[in-house]
Amino acid sequence: MTYRDRRAARADRLRDWADRRVATASATLAADDALPYAHDIAFLTQPGRIAARTRMNARADRAYASLQKADSMAAKADNIDRAAARAIYSDDPDAADRLRAKVADLEAQRASIVAYNKACRKAGRVTDTALALLGDYWTGQVAQLARIGFLRPDGSLPGYATSNLSGNISRLRARLAGI
Repeated sequence: MTYRDRRAARADRLRDWADRRVATASATLAADDALPYAHDIAFLTQPGRIAARTRMNARADRAYASLQKADSMAAKADNIDRAAARAIYSDDPDAADRLRAKVADLEAQRASIVAYNKACRKAGRVTDTALALLGDYWTGQVAQLARIGFLRPDGSLPGYATSNLSGNISRLRARLAGI
């Protein structure tokens, strides 16, 4: 069984647990709703402690807490599925090809940033031709960095942009060598 299969099985277990919790809580709430005094205004609003009302309220509180837990379990299962959709696990049959493609994409991003920085330094500011060298993600990053004042005076991206990409490329190449 691969790691991806184990993650999918965990997501399925979480969904099963959530479904059981929802079914149990719904049955509890329906049973309380069917009680003859559940909708009696005098019963519900009479001052003082009434044991039956206290038990009914406690059951409802536990049922609603169980429904909240079921929602969190379903959210965890969705997060597992979402992460597994884009993750590259080492025991996947196409892991090496996907890692090579990711390394190539990161190298292309790094090359476009280097070309953008050269164009900005040459022009002394951000130009449309320089922005055309970047992809959509990095164009948005340039706008965000300019808004908060983190672009260099000539408009080029800070050095950490390429160093982070280089670090990820090195990490993925080492991982690829291990596969």
